[in-house]
Amino acid sequence: MNKYYQLVAIGLSLLGLSAQAASPSLLQQTQQQNQQREQGFVQRLQQQQQQLEATKQRLLQAQQQQQQLQQQFQANERAISEQQQQLQQQSGQLGPVFDLLKQKAEESQTTLRQSLLSSQYPQWAQQLEFAPQRSLVSAQDMQELSSTLVKQLQASGTISFFDANFVDQQGELQQQTLLRIGSFNIINQQGEYLEWQSEAQQLRVYPSQPATQQLARDYYTGKATQLLVDPSRGQLLRQLDYYPSLSERVQQGGKVGWVIIALACIGLAVALYRIIRLLLTERAVRRQLTEAKARANNPLGRVLLAASAPLASLEQLELQVDQAILLELPQLERGQSLVKLFAAVTPLLGLLGTVVGMIVTFQSISLFGNGDPKLLASGISQALVTTVLGLVAAIPLLFCSSLLNSRSRLLLQLMQQKSLAMLAQQHRAEQPAVKSN
Repeated sequence: MNKYYQLVAIGLSLLGLSAQAASPSLLQQTQQQNQQREQGFVQRLQQQQQQLEATKQRLLQAQQQQQQLQQQFQANERAISEQQQQLQQQSGQLGPVFDLLKQKAEESQTTLRQSLLSSQYPQWAQQLEFAPQRSLVSAQDMQELSSTLVKQLQASGTISFFDANFVDQQGELQQQTLLRIGSFNIINQQGEYLEWQSEAQQLRVYPSQPATQQLARDYYTGKATQLLVDPSRGQLLRQLDYYPSLSERVQQGGKVGWVIIALACIGLAVALYRIIRLLLTERAVRRQLTEAKARANNPLGRVLLAASAPLASLEQLELQVDQAILLELPQLERGQSLVKLFAAVTPLLGLLGTVVGMIVTFQSISLFGNGDPKLLASGISQALVTTVLGLVAAIPLLFCSSLLNSRSRLLLQLMQQKSLAMLAQQHRAEQPAVKSN
């Protein structure tokens, strides 16, 4: 145990000697690191002080510039006040007259910028630039205002050709000789109507053109003497974008609309086929009326053949004629029930589509609100498309059904009349034979 303690003591003494030997080198490294750190701190402190001084100088310069601008602003205010007083003194009693002239010039300038005449005469609006200025109205300004108003009035009643640039429906810039009809419309060589965009100060082809485009083309070339003119200066032509075509209307009906169209086509096809068959049958029956011999190629002939068959009694003959008429009745009334069914179902489907469309419209209103009345009107118009389709399909189907019913009843009455006449004739023929017996 003592030996163990002695060994531990010897090891500790050795460690102490090694630490004393290594301590000078560690102290030197620590001192060098501290010196480097102190030098870095001093450098950063100097940089921050330099930045602070530069910032103070910029602040001082900004304050000086602010004072100069404030003094200049006050001087400008005094100069403006003096000039306004001088302007009032110079204008004297004509001040209200000048104000009225400037107001009229400003209104005329705005009207010209929005008018089609600016596409041909852009300088007219530039001649009225004196309107927003605070200077006195000169005699030249008055002459320009009066001459511009007179020119505007004269040009609004003339038709003239002029060269100008415009944007076509593909968004490309084109240059052509255009035809201006007063201050109402402008058309190009293709007969397309052009819109004047006052914001961009350029012409653009309307996205939707009227159906009289060929007439406008002929008027441009001199082949026609009449032309469709929009007296509202483009308002009515812009409304054409809000009128969808027939295919767009059908697409607004959705799946229910396509079902209605399919049923209408099937019903009209069946009705047309049955009408043709009835007309052919009626033609054969009319031909049978002109012949003395009954033929089996038409319903009346077959009924007459049944009425002329020899039987034991008149009652049996009547039963045989009724049977023959009943056999011809399904052939005459075939397809009428289907046409009636389609005529009754199509408006109901239209009502169903309208209800579904209204549900969707009110759902969109609940999500986005009803701040925009156009959204509500557009949704209701789309919902009513199916109702229109149902009515359009039902009306011709009802007429066809009524026509089929009337023609078939006419043929049935004709067969009954002729068969009863034949039976009565046979009955009168049998009575003399009975009396002679």
